[in-house]
Amino acid sequence: MGHFEDHRYGSFEGDWVNFFLDLGKQIAQNLTGNSRIVLLVPSVKVAPFLISLGACRHFLDSDISTGFYPIQEIWDELQSTEMGTEIHVIDKSYGFEVVKGKLTDLSKETFSIEISSQANAVKRAWMYNENITPNIDVSIVRGSNYKLPEKAKFEKGDPNLKLLGKFYEGLDPMGVLGLPNNLIQIVGNKNLLNEESNKVFYSEDVKGCFADLVITKGSLTKERELTHICSAKEENLKKEANLSIFVNSKYTNILNLIDWTNNFPQVFIIPRTAPNVIEIVEAFNEEFFSKSEELLFDGLKIPVACDVMSYKV
Repeated sequence: MGHFEDHRYGSFEGDWVNFFLDLGKQIAQNLTGNSRIVLLVPSVKVAPFLISLGACRHFLDSDISTGFYPIQEIWDELQSTEMGTEIHVIDKSYGFEVVKGKLTDLSKETFSIEISSQANAVKRAWMYNENITPNIDVSIVRGSNYKLPEKAKFEKGDPNLKLLGKFYEGLDPMGVLGLPNNLIQIVGNKNLLNEESNKVFYSEDVKGCFADLVITKGSLTKERELTHICSAKEENLKKEANLSIFVNSKYTNILNLIDWTNNFPQVFIIPRTAPNVIEIVEAFNEEFFSKSEELLFDGLKIPVACDVMSYKV
């Protein structure tokens, strides 16, 4: 799939990459509630980002979001959308601006979204008819619980379209910008995770990093954060995350979060070289044997030297 500029990371391809991508997709596609997957692996390098990428590919192919469509292609669907629904708009009139908010007004020729919760609510509006077709793409987010910020925020960015097009091939690559914030969270040593997410790699003639693919904070704008990266403290975790990936690494003990749940699937990645690996494995073994429902993954090819344990909490 590609190779990193940093020689310590080398290339990422083969069974290991396919396993993590497929795992992320299968979790997002098949698991619900407090499902727990525990991985014992030789190395955690880039693993959480591959899982996140696999999950993102499924989310793009699900009914969470329509993906982005030119206004003329999505106008009829917008006309039947309920008030209060989360709407994302890419306005290309003057550069590349991403606007998101809640649908508040709709007519046969106009629509507007509320973008702040201030008393005098700030809105953005666009007109669409045969004579006036704004240069915008629209995404409708279904079933989300989007909370308006107190102050209006405007996002201007420059997405890595070549990279998104390559790794979301067959899907709507721009749709990743229309998924809700904090849909996925990666928890561990925040500094190391941020550093790893920004490692530059090449895939044939395309250059990029995992931050560009899974949209971490600051990769596009300060406000856009599809994948939340944080340190392993409960107060940093996002309750709304549809998938949480916990990484045990230097200065991070994921056992501190073994009792945290948010009624969505969780992945715990443990390197075999961790100093406290025996303590961690015993804790998860004890929990596993106390549960009655084991989870199985049909068709998932588990690579050599990787152990997987999965169950309902």
